[in-house]
Amino acid sequence: MRLGRISVKMISRSRIPEMRAIWTDENKLKLWLQIELLTSEALVKEGVVPAKDFKKIKAGCDKWFADLPGLVARQRELEKTLNHDVIAFTTAVAEQFGRQAGGDRRMSCQIRVETQRPILENSPLMTEDVSPDGRDRDHD
Repeated sequence: MRLGRISVKMISRSRIPEMRAIWTDENKLKLWLQIELLTSEALVKEGVVPAKDFKKIKAGCDKWFADLPGLVARQRELEKTLNHDVIAFTTAVAEQFGRQAGGDRRMSCQIRVETQRPILENSPLMTEDVSPDGRDRDHD
């Protein structure tokens, strides 16, 4: 790269295997999965998510931790129709929770809503006229 008269050599982050590993999709989704698990654990402590459901969540997370390439593949597949990487990820994770719960899709959807609620409630985009579930408070 040239900056004016100075030539700058950039070190490629792909030269060092350990650095290359940091930037993989598997590592990114592993970190996101750890965050989901820690968030759910905190929600158990707050009484939002029952401890028995957390066991199912953990089992679902453990399944994806054991198959990170599978998680990446599912997230990419969902992103094609959902057009959002994070929503595709949370959907893939919620699907796994549902499988671990014996197919209880209602529980997996509730977990998705509860894990996203703190983000929604603290969002500067939220106004007093809209509840965290998206309903207009004046027209309920």
